[in-house]
Amino acid sequence: MVKRAKEANIEVVIASCFGQREYQDEKSVEFDNSRYDFAKAIGQMEQVVCKQHDCYYVPNMQIDIKPNGTIPYWSDNNHPNKIGNELVAKRILPELKKAIKRAGNK
Repeated sequence: MVKRAKEANIEVVIASCFGQREYQDEKSVEFDNSRYDFAKAIGQMEQVVCKQHDCYYVPNMQIDIKPNGTIPYWSDNNHPNKIGNELVAKRILPELKKAIKRAGNK
């Protein structure tokens, strides 16, 4: 998807749920320890894709509302509520602005 978007001259922002997190240091996480390596691998893959295709990257768009399921940011264990989504949007916005600016300069 990223390759096709870039070939079409579209700027890409990858917003991750996994990148650059220290799961072991968090008070509570949304999955058990056996999935840490998988989550880390996803984050590393995202970084490689961004570097290869000159994309913008938000390493962990939900870092401000972790752990999952906590009040006042989550509707349930998987979906942030309005307050949580506002914080996610604020986390993504700087990279989105950069992508829009670069797109406007083409």
